[in-house]
Amino acid sequence: VREFKEECQILIKPLRLLNTPGTLLSPWTHSLYTPLYYHVSGNGNPKSPAHEDIELTFLSPTAAIASKRMAEPELLALHRAVA
Repeated sequence: VREFKEECQILIKPLRLLNTPGTLLSPWTHSLYTPLYYHVSGNGNPKSPAHEDIELTFLSPTAAIASKRMAEPELLALHRAVA
C-alpha cells in the first residue's frame, strides 16, 4: 500500500494474496528477496514522483502476460488474477 502511494500517487486496497514464491535470488541485484503478490483495487492513473523522470502506466493482467516481460513468479500471480 505504501509503495503505491509513494511511487504512483494512488491509494490501493489489497483484495487477496495471489502468490508467495518464497525467497528468490534476484537476477538484477544478485541478492535474495521474498516477494508477495497481491490482487489490489484502486482508482486513478499512476503518476511518478516529481523527483523521478519516468512515465508510469498500468497494464491489464492479460496484456502484461502477453508482453513476455515478466518472470515466472509474476506470471503465476497474473494467471491467478485472471482465473
